[in-house]
Amino acid sequence: MAVRIHNSNGYMGLTVWVLNNVIQLATQSFCDRFLNLQNDPCGRQRDQMVQAARSAVANIAEGSSRQQTSTETAMGLHDVARASMAELKGDYFNYLLYHGEKPWAKNSTEYQYVASLECDKPVLKNDWDVEAAECILQMRQRFAHAVENEDPIKSAKSLLILCNRSIALIEKMLQQELEEFRQQGGFREGLTELRLATKAEIQRTEGAPQCPLCQSPMVLKTISRGSRLGEQFWGCSQWRATGCPGKLPYNKPSKRLND
Repeated sequence: MAVRIHNSNGYMGLTVWVLNNVIQLATQSFCDRFLNLQNDPCGRQRDQMVQAARSAVANIAEGSSRQQTSTETAMGLHDVARASMAELKGDYFNYLLYHGEKPWAKNSTEYQYVASLECDKPVLKNDWDVEAAECILQMRQRFAHAVENEDPIKSAKSLLILCNRSIALIEKMLQQELEEFRQQGGFREGLTELRLATKAEIQRTEGAPQCPLCQSPMVLKTISRGSRLGEQFWGCSQWRATGCPGKLPYNKPSKRLND
């Protein structure tokens, strides 16, 4: 695994992040228009829905930013985003039930229309903040007829579909991260490989022998326990990567006395 420290704003180019921004904006609009002192006197429902939508966006961003240095942390944050979106989906589902409605069937014309609306991802070139904002606003306009409809029931049904789409995209992202970790390891493994490779190169240029089994450069190692504590030997630099057990004795150079 190569160790890379790159732009932490890369999440701005993710379709899932754009989609969740659209859902967040639509949720804010939904709450502003359809929750009031009569049906939400304390404002608690509004706060929970808006915060759930915000949490999904924020945790996708934070998780993607942390992915460079901790796959475990990134996956944990993305799982929080998935849970937040599931919570928001539950709020819209409950809203429909309270009003005696149910979601659109998947074979209905209304469902197919919302499902057919694609969410683009921004083309990030020079000014990422501006380019990402332009894309989100364009996508908001594309989805507006469905998710910001004047009819709250239609809006809730449409947003339920987008919540399901968001959850599916986040789960796909989690699977990709898990597979990448399985194939390449994490940041710590990358640091270890980088250090070993550097150490091997230094020792190779200083006359370290080649492994008698695989001909890779060997590295100087020190026994850390047992009766031979402190004794040094040459070990294959590929031991961690391939399990090569190649070893050679290390003959410490003798010091020359000054004449």
